[in-house]
Amino acid sequence: MRAETDREKDGKGFWHRRFGAEIPKNLGLLDVLKDDVIIFKEEIIDIIRLEHTGTNDSTYIWMLSIKLAVSREAVYHGMYPYLNKSKTKKTRNEWRATLDNIEKLKLMSIVDAMLTQK
Repeated sequence: MRAETDREKDGKGFWHRRFGAEIPKNLGLLDVLKDDVIIFKEEIIDIIRLEHTGTNDSTYIWMLSIKLAVSREAVYHGMYPYLNKSKTKKTRNEWRATLDNIEKLKLMSIVDAMLTQK
């Protein structure tokens, strides 16, 4: 992720070539979590690691107490999934298997973290 971000800062990245000045100059990265569980205000939030979705090394968060999942790369709402990193039948099948596993959770809600505000 750091290498991709550095390329964008240098103006050589995939997205910078397409959107130029619309890409912020100050791109930050989040710290990598050491555990797969976060406790926030006495709520347990599980970090679920995924095989392959729209990209490699994806995760989603799961709150069992309210049956809520938040996903950035696995689930899309109202937009066509970006398949450039899922070009093979194997990776597309892994993505489908991920969606099947998420569906088995019997969610009450799922948040698509790819949505952006205008």
